[in-house]
Amino acid sequence: MNMSESIVYELDANIAWRKIGGEGFLITRDGTLTHRLNATATRVFELIVDGKTGDEVVEILSGEFASPPDAIRRDVAELVETMVSRRVFAKSKGAPCP
Repeated sequence: MNMSESIVYELDANIAWRKIGGEGFLITRDGTLTHRLNATATRVFELIVDGKTGDEVVEILSGEFASPPDAIRRDVAELVETMVSRRVFAKSKGAPCP
């Protein structure tokens, strides 16, 4: 996936999430699905839920982790693709088209 740098994603209304001990936990509001995120995925998740664009997420994570920006961008794109395919995230209704 080639994540557009300017797209903003939003959390699906059917998903609730909590951060406990540095890890994120996702659950459908009807309780049928739960998922645990590791600490790194939780950080990416927090930034996206806070309305950060792809470029902003990469910039922030580049300052927090000792990885090249291109590697961070690939990892973030992969996580977002997974979350979109699982209907956790969707493009924000006000987001520009890629």
